[in-house]
Amino acid sequence: MRRGHGGSRVSTQGRSFFALVALVTTLSTVGCGPKERIDLLYPHSGDGARALFQVAFSTEVTAQENFVLRPDEYGGVCVDNRRNTIYVGSRDGRLLALDQDDGQERWSLDVGGAVSSTPWLGADGKLLVGTDDGALLRIDPETREILWRYATRGTVRRDPIVHRGIVYFVNSRDEVRAVDMRSGEHIWQHSREFQRDFTVYGKAGLAFVANDEAPQAGGRAGDRSAEQEHAQVGVLYGGFDDGRVVAIGATTGSALWITNLAPPGDDEFVDVDSTPLVDLKHQQLIVSSQATGVHALALEDGAKIWSYPVRGAGSVVKAPGDLYIFTSAMEGIFAVDGAGELRWHEKFSAGTPSTPLVVHDTTVYVTHSEVGLLAYDAQSGEFLAGIETGSGMSSVPVWDPITDRIYATSNRGMLFALQLRSSLSPGS
Repeated sequence: MRRGHGGSRVSTQGRSFFALVALVTTLSTVGCGPKERIDLLYPHSGDGARALFQVAFSTEVTAQENFVLRPDEYGGVCVDNRRNTIYVGSRDGRLLALDQDDGQERWSLDVGGAVSSTPWLGADGKLLVGTDDGALLRIDPETREILWRYATRGTVRRDPIVHRGIVYFVNSRDEVRAVDMRSGEHIWQHSREFQRDFTVYGKAGLAFVANDEAPQAGGRAGDRSAEQEHAQVGVLYGGFDDGRVVAIGATTGSALWITNLAPPGDDEFVDVDSTPLVDLKHQQLIVSSQATGVHALALEDGAKIWSYPVRGAGSVVKAPGDLYIFTSAMEGIFAVDGAGELRWHEKFSAGTPSTPLVVHDTTVYVTHSEVGLLAYDAQSGEFLAGIETGSGMSSVPVWDPITDRIYATSNRGMLFALQLRSSLSPGS
């Protein structure tokens, strides 16, 4: 196993390097709390900074709670272009349907618990929505009917995987569930031991490789018969609070291999809270541990291929040029190549960043709990622009390639639709 320490450029850009150059808009919030505003940010120097977006609309999705010291809004946006609608949940327990053009509310539905997930839209037009009270719901947006509710004991915040009429999802108690898409009936459950000691706040999602793409699992699971292995419709990959990464057979819920990423002798804050990234080109699974950094594991058997040490790394995304991009709440934003070598690194102020979002293969967007939205050049890491909301953003940014808009919600519950300049007519 080789550690990637090399690299082409490391920048020390911090919050002090930002300068306010333009006030885009000022927005009043409900009640007597402070006003929320968007400020456009550029670095003091460098010719790479450019205007990347303008505000298409903003709308309140959660009424401001004046007595909440630090509200956080985690819910992401689901775009339904066929209905010209966007769906977003809020911490007050509602699912909202908004007009895609102007953000006006079409309807709202009480789902019984705060929604910190991103609603998932199926090909049949039905929604899957996870809630903080541990439920996964299937909802018909035409009738606003909850078709079924599957209850668990942990928060459900990560995207489900749907394959051949089965829904696979994970909750905050390290429970992976498989349920029938039509009925919501239980099929199987795979659980790791619930960690009762201190763990990092967060939870990994699942990755999936269908049977015709999956490599034949190696020999770690000696109790698995050839017949069982052949019967798998695919393989799920997940990370857990005990520092383990597990490959799970999608048919039976059985573990095919388990890899430990926790450091020796340390049993606190070793969580693997990142959603694994499958790289079929290199037959690698890219996953990060809070304690030991980013790792590439062999899809076949979970063997470690390379590691890049960094503290508090989150989920990794793929970018052109064979780059993997990820953020760390303590160390900033990074890009490493397919061999685990550092390509660029930019620091930012203390706070919790989201999983990066790569748009048009050129620009990386990250929401930041203390600032707002930040944009970087995907190949060089140069800071390009950003917006400061006054309350920061904890929601995951979502890009709709049809309208070329990015959606993100501030921590005071204001949803912003940002129209990218690349789709605007000259002079707009």
